[in-house]
Amino acid sequence: MVASFRTWHCLLALLLLPLAAHGQLSPTFYATTCPTLELIVRATMIKALLAERRMGASLIRLFFHDCFVQGCDGSILLDDVGSFVGEKGAGPNVNSVRGFDVIDQIKANVELLCPGVVSCADIVALAARDGTFLLGGPTWAVPLGRRDSTTASLSLANTDLPSPASSLATLVSAFGNKGLSAHDMTALSGAHTVGFAQCQNFRAHIYNDTDIDAAFAALRRANCPAASGSGDTTLAPLDVQTQLAFDNAYYRNLLAQRALLHSDQELFNGGSQDALVQQYGSNSALFFSDFAAAMIKMGNISPLTGTAGQIRANCRNDFSTGFLWERGLLQDTIHMCVEQQVAMFLNTVGHNLRNRVVGTNFDRSGETVSRYFNKVLHAVGELRNEFITPPSSTTPTKISRNPRWDPYFKDCIGAIDGTHIRASVSKDMEPSFRGRKAHTTQNVMAAVDFDLWFTFVLAGWEGTAHDALVLQDALERANGLRVPQGKFYLVDAGYGAKLGFLPPFRGVRYHLNEWGNNPVQNEKELFNFRHSSLRVTVECAFGSLKRRFKILNDATPFFPFPTQTLWLLAALSTIGLYKMALSGPTWAVPLGRRDTRTASQSAANSNLPSPSSSAATLVSAFASKGLDSRDLVALSGAHTIGAARCATFRSRVYNDTNINAGFAAKRRQICGAQPGGTDGNLAPLDAMSSVKFDNGYFRNLVAQFGLLHSDQELFGGGAVDSVTAGYARNGAAFARDFVTAMPAHWRQRRDPRQLPEAQLGHRSAADWTGLDDWRRTDGGACGPIAYRRLLPPTAAARDGSGQVRPGCSRSFARACTMAAARLLLLAAALALLACGGPRAGAQLSAGFYSAACPAVHGVVRQAMSQAVANDSRSAAAVLRLFFHDCFVNGCDASLLLDDTPTTPGEKGAGANAAGSTFGFDLIDAIKTQVEAACPATVSCADILALAARDSVNLLGGPSWAVPLGRRDATFPNATGAATDLPGPGSGLAALVAAFTAKGLTSRDLAALSGAHTVGMARCASFRTRVYCDDDVAASFAAQRRQGCPASGGDDALAPLDAATPADFDNGYYQNLVAGAGLLHSDQELFSNGPLDSLVRLYSTNGAAFSSDFAASMVRLGNVAPLTGTDGEIRLDCRKLHSVVCSASASSSSSTDCDCGRARQVRPGCSRSARACTMAAARLLLLAAAALALLACGGPRAGAQLSAGFYSAACPAVHGVVRQAMSQAVMNDSRSGAAVLRLFFHDCFVNGCDASLLLDDTPTTPGEKGAGANAGGSTFGFDIIDAIKTQVEAACPATVSCADILALAARDSVNLLGGPSWAVPLGRRDATFPNATGAATDLPGPGSGLAALVAAFAAKGLTSRDLAALSGAHTVGMARCASFRTRVYCDDDVAASFAAQRRQGCPASGGDDALAPLDAATPADFDNGYYQNLVAGAGLLHSDQELFSNGPLDSLVRLYSTNGAAFSSDFAASMVRLGNVAPLTGTDGEIRLDCRKVNS
Repeated sequence: MVASFRTWHCLLALLLLPLAAHGQLSPTFYATTCPTLELIVRATMIKALLAERRMGASLIRLFFHDCFVQGCDGSILLDDVGSFVGEKGAGPNVNSVRGFDVIDQIKANVELLCPGVVSCADIVALAARDGTFLLGGPTWAVPLGRRDSTTASLSLANTDLPSPASSLATLVSAFGNKGLSAHDMTALSGAHTVGFAQCQNFRAHIYNDTDIDAAFAALRRANCPAASGSGDTTLAPLDVQTQLAFDNAYYRNLLAQRALLHSDQELFNGGSQDALVQQYGSNSALFFSDFAAAMIKMGNISPLTGTAGQIRANCRNDFSTGFLWERGLLQDTIHMCVEQQVAMFLNTVGHNLRNRVVGTNFDRSGETVSRYFNKVLHAVGELRNEFITPPSSTTPTKISRNPRWDPYFKDCIGAIDGTHIRASVSKDMEPSFRGRKAHTTQNVMAAVDFDLWFTFVLAGWEGTAHDALVLQDALERANGLRVPQGKFYLVDAGYGAKLGFLPPFRGVRYHLNEWGNNPVQNEKELFNFRHSSLRVTVECAFGSLKRRFKILNDATPFFPFPTQTLWLLAALSTIGLYKMALSGPTWAVPLGRRDTRTASQSAANSNLPSPSSSAATLVSAFASKGLDSRDLVALSGAHTIGAARCATFRSRVYNDTNINAGFAAKRRQICGAQPGGTDGNLAPLDAMSSVKFDNGYFRNLVAQFGLLHSDQELFGGGAVDSVTAGYARNGAAFARDFVTAMPAHWRQRRDPRQLPEAQLGHRSAADWTGLDDWRRTDGGACGPIAYRRLLPPTAAARDGSGQVRPGCSRSFARACTMAAARLLLLAAALALLACGGPRAGAQLSAGFYSAACPAVHGVVRQAMSQAVANDSRSAAAVLRLFFHDCFVNGCDASLLLDDTPTTPGEKGAGANAAGSTFGFDLIDAIKTQVEAACPATVSCADILALAARDSVNLLGGPSWAVPLGRRDATFPNATGAATDLPGPGSGLAALVAAFTAKGLTSRDLAALSGAHTVGMARCASFRTRVYCDDDVAASFAAQRRQGCPASGGDDALAPLDAATPADFDNGYYQNLVAGAGLLHSDQELFSNGPLDSLVRLYSTNGAAFSSDFAASMVRLGNVAPLTGTDGEIRLDCRKLHSVVCSASASSSSSTDCDCGRARQVRPGCSRSARACTMAAARLLLLAAAALALLACGGPRAGAQLSAGFYSAACPAVHGVVRQAMSQAVMNDSRSGAAVLRLFFHDCFVNGCDASLLLDDTPTTPGEKGAGANAGGSTFGFDIIDAIKTQVEAACPATVSCADILALAARDSVNLLGGPSWAVPLGRRDATFPNATGAATDLPGPGSGLAALVAAFAAKGLTSRDLAALSGAHTVGMARCASFRTRVYCDDDVAASFAAQRRQGCPASGGDDALAPLDAATPADFDNGYYQNLVAGAGLLHSDQELFSNGPLDSLVRLYSTNGAAFSSDFAASMVRLGNVAPLTGTDGEIRLDCRKVNS
C-alpha cells in the first residue's frame, strides 16, 4: 500500500506529546513544537471571513458552546459515529451551531506543519479569539495546552447551555456553575454584538415581552411570524446597528430596549447588571478589556491536559475506532465503548504507561485496563497483513526521472536495516540479548519503501544476533522476505553484497554526517553519497516510529517477551490504520512554481468542466490542457473521496436512466426534486469508501453508482469504458496512472522537471497547494519542513514572471477597519498630499487611490460607457492611445502632451502621425471630471490605464484590476515615438524585438495584438498587405481592395476585424488562421512561425485569449512608470503642470502661487512649513466635515456611481440585502425573477431611480399599473420593502431604494445560480413616477426585433446588451395573455412546444394562467433560455425574435452553447443597464419608504 509519510504523521493523534501528568495552559505551550500555529490559524480565519464575515461570530459561539459542556475539550466537534452520540444534535446546537468546516480547514493546515501536535480544543480557542479581532474587537494571548476529549455529552449540552429565554437569575446560576461571575456573564454576552439568531429563539420576546421597543418589535415581526413552525429559521441580526462589527453597540441596544433575545434584555431590566451594561454602552475600551479577560477565564473551564484525553487527527472523529467497529474486531460493551478501549490502548503504547496509571487516567481498574488492552492488541494485530505488504515492483516515484538516482537505482524497491528495541527477558536469557547496547534488546529487521511504508518486519531475534543472520532467517522462512526478479534493496555494509541486496563500498565515506562541506572526490564516494541519501529512508522510519511509540524506546518493558515481539507489528498496524483514512498514492512534487498576479473569473467559468458534462465535453476540456483521455479517467478518480452538493447531482438522480435504481432512491432522500432548500445537502462521491483513496469510485461507475452525470459518462458505452473497467479491477493500475497524470496536470504552466534544483529551496503558495508530502524532495531530511521555507525568497524573481505571495489571499486589514478610522487615514493621506506626497519608493497598486480618490474608477467607467454608447470606435481609440503611450518612455502619459513652440510632442511622430491616434478629447473630458472630484490627485497616466481597461470590458472583453500610482511625464519623446512603435509592415522578428525591449514576451505580443479585434485601420497602413502579400486570402484581399485603391485614398478606413468590428472577442485570431489579417504585422503572428500554435489556441478558446490579454495588459502597464516623486500630476493632460501653474499665477492677484499650494502634489511652487501645516489642518477639517456628512446620510452632491459608495456610510448594506434575498428565494424561487424584472422595468422608465416602486396617489398615478407592468405583471415590492426596513434600521436615511433594487437584482441572479458582479452604487430616488413612460418605453411581449433594438438603443444599450439581458427570461413565469398569440399564431414555434403550452392557455380566457419562461430549468439561472430559442421554443414572441434569421442569431447560438459567455455578457450588460440615467448628487432624494416620497 502506498501513502505519504505526511499522512502517517498527520493522523497519529495521541502518540506525540510526552508524558506530563499535570499539564498547565500557557500561551507559549507550542513555542517549540508548533511555533507557526497562531500564524496558520490567523491566515485561515482571514480567508474564512473574506468568504463570509458572519463566520467570525459563528466561531465565537462555537467556543462558548464547547466550553459550557464538559469544559473546553473540543467535544462539540465530534460527529455521531455508530453507537457514539455527539453534542451536535442537542437542542441548543442542532441547526444552529456552525463553523465546523472552518475548524476542519484550520486543523488540516496545522497538521501539514505540525502533525499530531495541536489539539482541536486549542484551535477552537484561537479561532474564537481571531474571529473577535478580525471583526474589530479586542485580542488577547490565548493560554494553550488543552487536549481533546474522547467523549461527548448530549445530555449536558441540553441542560448546561443557557437558553435564549433564560432569566437573569438563571443566567447568573449557569455561569456560576462554570466558575464564571455575573461580571463575566455580562462581558461575555457582549459577543452578541455580532451574529444572527433564528426567529424561533426570539419570537416570544418580540410578541410577548413588554420590555421591548415597539418599533423594534414591529421590525422583527415583519420576518418572524407569530405562529410556531412558520419561519422558525429566519435569521435576524443580534445587533441591529452593526451586526458584523465587534463593538459595544449591543449594550446600547439593551439601553434602548432593542435586544433581540429575552436573555439579552434581562441584563438591563432593573436588575444587578444594569450599571455594568450602562458602563459598557458608553465605554467600549472597558468592554473590550473585560471581554478579553472573561474569554480567558472561560477557556480555563475544565480543560484536559497532560495525558488526559488525546490529540485528535480529525476534529470530527477518529477513523481507527470506526474501522475496528465496522470490521467486528471490537465491539461496544455495557461498560465501555470502542472509543475508550482504543484510547486506553493508545495511552499505554504511546507513553509506555503501566496499567494502574492508565486506570487512574480513565477511572478504571488495572484489571479492566489489562483486559481491554489485550482485546485491542489482538484486534490491531489482525490487521498486520493489510498494512505490512510487499512493495510495488515499479520504479518508485522518488527515484523515477530524478537524475540523482535514475537510472542507477531504478530497480531499487526499498531499504533494509535493523534496529534494537528494549527487551525484558529472564535472567538466564539476558547474555544473548545484551549486545552493543548497555541494556537487553531484540534485533528487529525491517524493509521500508521510499514512501516510508514498512513492507516486511521480522522481530524477536536476540540483541547479539548479527544483521546478516537475521536477514538470512528472513529469506529462509516460508512467509519470509522475497525480492522480485531484477529488483534489489539497499542495505548497509553489515549485510554484505548478494543478489537482491546492494551495500555501499567499504572503507569509503558513507553516512550523511561524514560529508559536511567536503565535496565528493571520486566515483566511489559519489555512489556512497547517493546510496546513503536513499537508504536514510529506513532510518527515518525507525526514528519516527520510536518517537511516537514510547513503549518501543523508553524504559525496560514490563510485558512478557512474547508480547514484546508483537509490539512492533501492533505499532505498524496502528499506523496503517490511521493512514487508511485516505491512503492514496504519493509522489515527489517538483517545486519552483510562482504565484500569478492576476485571476480570471471568465476562464474559471469556462474552462472547468461542470458536473453535467458529457464524455465528449470532458475529453475536449482535458485535451485543451494537454491531457489525454487516460489522464481524464485517472484524475477523475479523485472523486473516490469527498462529497458533492445536491444541486450538482439532482438532475442525475431524477432524470438519468443509466443509474442504479436503489442508489438513486437513496440519494433522492436527501436531495429534493425542486431547487431550493436541499441544494446544499451533501452526499459522498464514493458511497463505498468515502474516506479512503482507492479504486472504489471506478467500481461504483461499473455498477452505475456514479453520483455525478459527468462521472458516469466515463462508463457509459464510450471510448473510455475499458480504462474505467481496468481501474475498477486493478487499484494499483489506477494509483500508478493517477500519479503519472498529476504531474502532467501541473506541467501546464511550466514543466517542473525542467526547474533547476536550486529553485526547489523556496515554495510559493502554488507549491504549497500541491504539496502532498512533507519530506524534502532531495530525500536528505527526516523532519518536517520549517515554516520559514514558505516565505518568499529575498532575491528577485529568477525568471521575472509571477511572484511568491506572502499570503495566499488578499489582506483583510482594510475589511476590518471601521469607518471612522478610514476617514482618519483619508485625512492623513490628504495632509500628506498637501505637503508634497510620498517622496520615494512608491509602487503601483490597484488600491492606490482607495483613500485619496475612491471615486476615480466610477468616474472613468461612467465616462467611457457614455463615449462607447455614442461611438464604439472610442474604445479602440483609447486602447490604442494606451499602447502607443507605454511603448514610448513607458506608461507616463507623454503621448497626451501637445506640441509647444520649443518642444515637439509625440502625437505627430512615427506611427502616431496623420491622425492615426485620436481620443485625446475623451481623456480630457475624463480628466476634467476627475479633477472636479479629486483635485490634483489622479495622474493622466492612470486615467489612461483605467480608460483602456474599461474600453475593453465595455466592448465585451475581460476586466482586470489596474495597478495604479503612475505619475505624468514632464516632457514628450518624439524621437522615441518615431523609432519604438512597431509599424504595420513589421516582420515577426522586429515585433518580438520591439516587445522584448519593453520587457514583454512573445506571448504578450500575441495576446496584446488581439486588441486589433476592434477598431479600424487606414488604407495607407494595409495597402501593401492586400496588393502585394502572398499569404493573404484572395477573397479577403479583393474585398479590401474595393475600398483601398492601389494609389490614393490613404485615409479610407477598414475594420481590423470585419466579422465583429465592435466586439472584443477572438475573431481577430480566427481571421489570422484564415489568412485574413488586415495588417502585414498581424498576419506575421500566423505565418508558419513560433506563435502559430498560440494563435490557433486563441482562435478556438476565447477564454484563454481573454485571460492572457488581461495579464499582458497589466504587464504592459508596468513598463517604466514614473512613481514616487518622479514626474508630476498634471492638471491638464495636454500640457505640463508648470505651464498651468504659471498661467494661473499670472492671472491672479495672489503672490503665493496658489496653484501650487492648493493643487500640486509633487514638490514645487515652493512653500514654507507653515503653509504646509495650514493646508494639512484645512484638510483635516475637511475630513471631519466629511465624517459629519456621512453621519447625516452620506454625500449629497457631486457623487458618482461607485461599488464602494457605502463603504463608510453603510458597509452592512450588502450583507443585509444578500441575507434578505437568500431568505426570499429560499421561500419562493420566483422571488428572484420577480426582483430582477422590477429592476429592468424601473431602469427602462426615467432611468434607475426606483420610480417604479412608488404607489399611486390621489393626484399622481404610479407606474405599477401602466403598460407592461399592468395586470399584476410585476410583483416583489414587498421584498424590497422588507429589505428597506432592515437597511433603515442599520443605516437610517442613507441607502436609496434604487440602490437596494440594484443590489437585490444582482443577488437574485447569483442566488439562482447565475453570475455576480460589483454593483456601482450612489443612485438617489425619484420624487415622482412616470406612468406615461411606463406605457410607452417598456417593450411588450409581442415586440419585433427592430422595435426591441430601438427601445434598447434609446437607453444607450446595444443589440448585444439586448441579447444578453433577455437571458433573464431563463427564470420566472409569464401570463397566458402575454404568450397566447405566440403559441396559437406564430409559425416559427416548435409544434410540440406550442401544443404543450396551449394545454394551460386556452384560445380565450385564462389570461392569468402561468407558464415557465424556460420549461427545462425554470428556477436555474443558466443558458437554457437560448437553447429554447434555437429549438423554436421561446415562450414570448419578443424572445423568439432574437433567433429569427436576423443579426442576433449568431450571438444566441453562442450563448446556447457557452454558458460562461452568456454569464459574462449578462453581468456586463447589467452594469450598463444600471447606469441608465441614475439620479446622483443632490438630485432626487433618499426615500425612507420606497412606496412614497418623503415629502
